Amino acid sequence: LKRKPLMYDAVAINSAVSVDSVKLLAARELLGRRNSMESLELHCRICGHLSSIFCVTFDRTGLFVITGADDHLVKVWSVMTGLLRFTLRGHSSEISDMSVSHDNTLLATGSVDKSVRIWNLQTAATITVFYAHSATVTLVFFSPFISGNRRYLVSTGGDCVVNFFAYNAENHLFDVSPVSFNERMSQGARIISSSHSVGGNFVVMGDTHRFVRIYKMASDGIEKCFEIEAHKDRVDSLVWAHSGLQFASGSRDGTARVWKFSCNEWESLVLSIDDTKKNANGRGSYRVIMLCWSLEDDMIITSGTDHILHLWCPKTGASKGLLIGHKDDAYVLFSHPVYREYIISAGHDGFLIVWNIYKENIVRKHQNMIEGIGYGAFFDCAISPDGTIIAAVDAQGHLSVYGVGTNQLAKTTPKEQFYHTDYMTLIMDEDGFCLDEELGLPPHLMPPPIFVNADGNPYPALYQRLVPGRDILIDSSLNEVLESAWMSRMMVQSLPVSTITIEIERLKQLQEWECRNIEKECARKKPSVGLRMERSPQYLNRDAPVRRRNSASRRISVAQQASLQQTNVTETYETNAEIAAEEVEIDEIISSSSSEDYTYSSVSPRDEHSASSTTSSEADLSEDDDSFADDSDYHEPSSRSLNRPKRKGHKTNIPEFTETRRRSSRKRRNVVVIEDDNDEIQLDILNSDQPQSSNQDFNRIAIPMNDACIGKVRRKVQGEMVQFPEWMRIVKPCRFPYIAQIGDKVVYFRQGNTAVEMLQLYPVTQRMRPLAELNAEEFCDVVEVKYSRKPYRLTALKLHRLEENGTQTGFVFSVKFHDMDNVPDFIILRSLYDRSVSHRYHPGSRIETILDNHWWTGTIDKKEAEDEENYPRSNWYCIIVKWDTGEDERMSPWDVDPQQPGRRSGIATEKDLIAFAQQPVSDIEWPDNPRGFDGYLERFLEAVRELERKPELRPFISPVNLSKYPEYIRNVDYPVDVDTIMMRMVNRFYRRLLSLEQDIRYIAINANIFNEPGSEIVHNARVLVECLIRYLKFQFIGLINKFYRNTEYSDVQELFDELKNGPITELKEFNHHINKELSVQSKGGRINRQRKNSLGSASSNSSLQWFNDCERIMRNLVSLDRASHFVWDENDQNKETLRSLCDDGCIDLKKMLEKIISMIYTSPLELVADFKHLMETYRNVLDDKRSTVSHLVFS
Repeated sequence: LKRKPLMYDAVAINSAVSVDSVKLLAARELLGRRNSMESLELHCRICGHLSSIFCVTFDRTGLFVITGADDHLVKVWSVMTGLLRFTLRGHSSEISDMSVSHDNTLLATGSVDKSVRIWNLQTAATITVFYAHSATVTLVFFSPFISGNRRYLVSTGGDCVVNFFAYNAENHLFDVSPVSFNERMSQGARIISSSHSVGGNFVVMGDTHRFVRIYKMASDGIEKCFEIEAHKDRVDSLVWAHSGLQFASGSRDGTARVWKFSCNEWESLVLSIDDTKKNANGRGSYRVIMLCWSLEDDMIITSGTDHILHLWCPKTGASKGLLIGHKDDAYVLFSHPVYREYIISAGHDGFLIVWNIYKENIVRKHQNMIEGIGYGAFFDCAISPDGTIIAAVDAQGHLSVYGVGTNQLAKTTPKEQFYHTDYMTLIMDEDGFCLDEELGLPPHLMPPPIFVNADGNPYPALYQRLVPGRDILIDSSLNEVLESAWMSRMMVQSLPVSTITIEIERLKQLQEWECRNIEKECARKKPSVGLRMERSPQYLNRDAPVRRRNSASRRISVAQQASLQQTNVTETYETNAEIAAEEVEIDEIISSSSSEDYTYSSVSPRDEHSASSTTSSEADLSEDDDSFADDSDYHEPSSRSLNRPKRKGHKTNIPEFTETRRRSSRKRRNVVVIEDDNDEIQLDILNSDQPQSSNQDFNRIAIPMNDACIGKVRRKVQGEMVQFPEWMRIVKPCRFPYIAQIGDKVVYFRQGNTAVEMLQLYPVTQRMRPLAELNAEEFCDVVEVKYSRKPYRLTALKLHRLEENGTQTGFVFSVKFHDMDNVPDFIILRSLYDRSVSHRYHPGSRIETILDNHWWTGTIDKKEAEDEENYPRSNWYCIIVKWDTGEDERMSPWDVDPQQPGRRSGIATEKDLIAFAQQPVSDIEWPDNPRGFDGYLERFLEAVRELERKPELRPFISPVNLSKYPEYIRNVDYPVDVDTIMMRMVNRFYRRLLSLEQDIRYIAINANIFNEPGSEIVHNARVLVECLIRYLKFQFIGLINKFYRNTEYSDVQELFDELKNGPITELKEFNHHINKELSVQSKGGRINRQRKNSLGSASSNSSLQWFNDCERIMRNLVSLDRASHFVWDENDQNKETLRSLCDDGCIDLKKMLEKIISMIYTSPLELVADFKHLMETYRNVLDDKRSTVSHLVFS
């Protein structure tokens, strides 16, 4: 018999009088008396791995223990005999976490190789392999949630993705695709801790960037219902209580918090030690390492960097005592599954200690002393379901088994236990299944192996009988080839059917009890009296489809998901006016027609690496991976944390795997699968960048949705977009993301562009793929910038390849990219590239950078090509930075700067942000003005001040109100307005005059797209564009321009009125096509001759030659009688046709000739475009298809 720490009602848990005295007596006799832990002895210490062991867990029977180590192996051991039972092979890198299913049939293992493997515990076979992460798998666990025969396995990764794998409990068939949540909202975020409620209804995750996320599991789907900024630093540990809707979190900020679901809110209580006690060991700032609940949930125990275990009251937050005994950090902490007074701790000092938390004394203490080494640090521990056996693993590859009383049988087993097949090479297919290279068999079907020591030397025949499958042979038959032992017996005993049935019923009752309590708390309302508590930062995915299923056909990024959050802001302790303004702006953007109450807040996404639609390589995040888990049957809450010690830099010589599966490029960013019950919604939004701060001394509350937290969700109209992407609305210079401007000198990296095909955000045509002739790095000139909105918001660039000295090669190619959070740019400015490369970083160089509006400092740990095989000379992602916080990250040289004297980590000031992002602006790029940029700035501000007074221009001054015109976002490619342009000018956003003019032209382009052609608002937009460009530009041109009647403009309002009342043919600037393809050529440059149009495919060395040729051709054309139809006369009787042509931006042949003579065109391609535009417009507006003009056009 054993005690079940699970409850069916609230009374039974805390009622001592309801305990059956007969059962209590039976438990004492079968499990040992309460003082039995005083007789905890070391049964055996076995060297079973050649590298550090970070994972250990018991099966559900408590008869077998499973270890996972850095030598890529998973081993199963018999607790009673202390013998190795089998070695599970298949992973190609370190094991990061393990979990056993509740029916004791499946084992799930996660690895640094980014895979999750599912093993059959009875046959040792690999059932399936998932490659659902793009970085290290950090955590895996089986959820106790039950829905018929449906069960769930949960995994998290260094890519900040949470996957829920559904499977059938009867046939162990897994769904092909998991339900995925991409939670990376800022650069470097990783999920490092997790836990779940005892009934499985709630799953909670903690990450490295302060957030706690809570997911609700239900029969009809899984949803994220809370996202809380829970701490001021990484959330290292999470533990759910043994009963009730409450859990605890611990952080590196030095505090722990108790979270309780009450009145439809998550309220938190801070557990924090006095500041005077935080530095007792002189190691700097105090941080919480691990925590656990007592068996009766009447105490919380935390371990920290002061090496002291602190006891807390979870109801009041008061300190209840100290447990002193460790000499180093304790990374293992859990309660005894049977006796309420005991907890067990273990740490880097090699001590394993059993404590009595009520008497505050040590019950039993063991130190892991290893001959020739000294003490060995414990990395993980687990306790059997009956509480009589403790298994601990250390840095030297040892498994230590401690038990109540003695075990002479285990003491006689060999101290080194390996199989000769342990490190034999495997061949892996593309699905992850393995065969032994020598025998060609799956590892579980191979004959019984030979028992050897750590040096590979076989043990005598007596010990060979200890190998399963060889135990029935006579001595002369020991060398015979036999069949696998697991074809006729079980590797791990399965649970009886009756036990499984009882367990399922018990979990169902717990699940139902939790559901009732959730509904009860959601229905309760908090009294409105008392102090107002601080509301914690959170996201509530309200407008997005909340039920996520595997069959969804649309994908959106995490930033898109975050942009759908409801924003009914409640009172907080924030006093920052800028934050408040941003929140009000969001309220205007997102509809708030629901009466439900919400709290909204956001974090500051780390924007420095978010400008590419493709993904980049990501360094393995194995340094901080941890896998503490107690999966025993008594339901010690599954506290999973990755704050374990870092893996050592040296590697044991282990034979490498031979893999036939070609590894795909590692991706920096994943997508989240979302599906509405009724609609498919494809969104294209990015989250706003709003910093948040909070005072940890106040309680934090997260407010969920009404009606049992889930269900009543107001869905938006299918396809409706809420906001333009953030990168389109940037008004300040930024280093990242790269915002393309025409004329930029850039460096293009093929590695980043290649990854777009793997990301599969949208169909990639052959023309969108990187050209085969492109090198890893290409110096280019941006000769054209366009925007498209389908299938995603894309920036389309035309790049002219340059030599290193800046000479154009004549090779022009196109690139389309899409900005995404946390995806490094594959196009950067040449000036930034040259500056970063000139620093010549090397291992040991001190660097600094701004991430998430904070200064980060670190040291270059290594410099090497990210893809040595394909791009050996590329600077892309070529440095590995070790931050002063202890984390490692792969970056590019242009992501960082040399560290300045006195620089320390902390919040970056506004001045710091500007200096970090600012790029030099040359007055050469602002020609014809003696004062360069400053002259144009003064002129533009003067024009805006005068023109904004005109009522007809008000629609163009400020951004379009998307709540009033929601269809605007679906029709316009690139939003812009006068205020946005003015802010960009003031902030020195534009790098050259051409970029400013292009933005101004988009005002008229957007008006023409969104409104009826020929309407007054379209005409006003064209007049505004013409007025601004002329007023800015032509005051400074000394030559007399035949094309424009007047080049001297001193009064902008007078100019506007003149243009508005003048002929339509004077409005030309709005349709002026900017293309620097020829105008930016260096001497000797040429254009690629593979163009279809011969006029645009070649040019002479003389930049004036094509003007002469075009003028000659156009004069001959205008002189023809038939050309008279295409030379307009304002007195033409067919004025309606003429107006339609002008409204569409056409000019006649005579105007084309005038532009050639005035040298307005910058390329012959522009002349061709005007001519084609004229013909196409005639084709569309002519009603009489039999007329002479129609015959000329169509012929």
